[in-house]
Amino acid sequence: MPQKKKVLVIDDDELMLAALSSMLDRDNRFVYSTADGPRGIEICESEKPDLVLLDIGLPTMNGLDVLVEIRRVHPTAKVIIVTGYSSPQLEQEAMAKGAYAFFAKGSEIGGLLGAIQEALNEDAMRRG
Repeated sequence: MPQKKKVLVIDDDELMLAALSSMLDRDNRFVYSTADGPRGIEICESEKPDLVLLDIGLPTMNGLDVLVEIRRVHPTAKVIIVTGYSSPQLEQEAMAKGAYAFFAKGSEIGGLLGAIQEALNEDAMRRG
């Protein structure tokens, strides 16, 4: 039996947090979620998730700062930015700080799902 993948969702938008968590909550995944950047960093340090979905516009700490801290406490985690504050400059900055991928909220969900599967190495999902 394959080991459960751990996924952390950090987003202050309750609907987005619920939607992403629900979408990710499958048999082979364990999903953590929080609306708080500092709490997300704590979860990364203690639970060592395989993948983090991270919003930029968080209330207590900027998502890019959270990204830097995640890279520090858990360098092997793949971090996908999912944000409503999208711009080419922001995407470039996020990628330079170690993001695995960058998606604007409201963009094509298939691209995000593909990036999640790729990040978790779930190749069987794409073949099926």
